[in-house]
Amino acid sequence: MKASAMKISQDADLANAHLTIEWAKSRQHRILEGYCFCLPRGELNVRGMIVKDIYSFFDLGARRHASDLTEVLKQFDIDHPSGLA
Repeated sequence: MKASAMKISQDADLANAHLTIEWAKSRQHRILEGYCFCLPRGELNVRGMIVKDIYSFFDLGARRHASDLTEVLKQFDIDHPSGLA
């Protein structure tokens, strides 16, 4: 394979990886927005819902969704530190 062909292939792989990361962030943001509708129930309750859902999806074998929820939980904790009580 020529060096120029390798460069183009590597650039395409990098672009695809970047898009995949952006899609994941968008997906996680939408999930977080859904949980935020439950904030009138209290931040601690919403945090508990996220944690429970992480375990549920992990038990079901839905590892990607469990991983997304883990990132959602991290962002929720940043946005709502009083929910860590």
